[in-house]
Amino acid sequence: AIIRSLMDRQEPAPMTPRSSLVAQTRHTRLLPFSKLVPAATMDFELRRCASTCHITAVYYHFPSGTNALVQVRILVQGRAGNRQVSPTPSETFLALDNTTLPISNLQHPVDEGDDIRVEWWNFDGGNAHRVPVEVLVQEDAAGHGRAGS
Repeated sequence: AIIRSLMDRQEPAPMTPRSSLVAQTRHTRLLPFSKLVPAATMDFELRRCASTCHITAVYYHFPSGTNALVQVRILVQGRAGNRQVSPTPSETFLALDNTTLPISNLQHPVDEGDDIRVEWWNFDGGNAHRVPVEVLVQEDAAGHGRAGS
């Protein structure tokens, strides 16, 4: 009886192909970056962008205990060279404690094939720290892939 009911079940209507939806809308994607950075070291994480997009916001999540000893910055690496997204001005870093810091209203272009790079510099000589960062990207209207794949 169970097998017969499964066989009698109707197939759902076909879905609209994703490629036709991409041409009609602009997709937004939140890219998470997070690494446990050992004491007194630097580490980074990269995400390659498979389509042209813009970084529209970033969110820094400094947990309690970082005590401004962990510095973070976000860059885009690509054919046009390295460009710092946040914080500004370039060659600066953020180092906070027990704070979530949203930075919105950005329109930083990222070309297809560019890497979004988050760097963490842990100046705490005795403890590892994790400072999660999220980058909000909006695919350009002509983009056909997924940013951050």
